Amino acid sequence: MLGDTHLCLDTMPYGDFLEIEGKKESIQQLASKIGLLWEKRILLNYLAIFDIIKRQLNLSFYDVTFGNFNNIRFDMAPYLKLIEADAH
Repeated sequence: MLGDTHLCLDTMPYGDFLEIEGKKESIQQLASKIGLLWEKRILLNYLAIFDIIKRQLNLSFYDVTFGNFNNIRFDMAPYLKLIEADAH
């Protein structure tokens, strides 16, 4: 917790994410304070992000598990433009 804003680090099989929850104004202020660009935020849920990755990599599995990603080397950077808020 930082003030009335809750920060959570989430580890998914395809990357690590910082979730910031709270009032919109508080989130925007905190994001700015720590150097995050508001227009680069991700609004999609983890399953929607996985669906984009699945289509882009032509993955054959449907479950978002760490086991399914065991042998997959994955860099999220090339996919950020597809999931950032300014892309939608």
